[in-house]
Amino acid sequence: MKNKKKNPKTFEWWYVYRGTNNTKKEIYHGVSKDVEARKDGKHCKSNTKIITHWDCEIDKISWGKLSKHKSQKKASEISHHFEHTFSKEGYTIYITSGI
Repeated sequence: MKNKKKNPKTFEWWYVYRGTNNTKKEIYHGVSKDVEARKDGKHCKSNTKIITHWDCEIDKISWGKLSKHKSQKKASEISHHFEHTFSKEGYTIYITSGI
């Protein structure tokens, strides 16, 4: 009888991303398994209360991956680090409570 290899569980990374709303001059750092979905108008804001006022169809928003992590906890820690250390002149940086 042959040894059958079990299919390894598909691993999903947690990404730290930055959303920059150049229209409103605001920046949001977050954590997601699918940053690309943020670029889609339907999932642009997802359930993120702090940016509900962003208009994903009108505002000029860019989304970028900053880092990837094996755990949501670590990704959240890094996201908070960016919230407190990143700056862009003339922009508001949102500070969130996190997980």
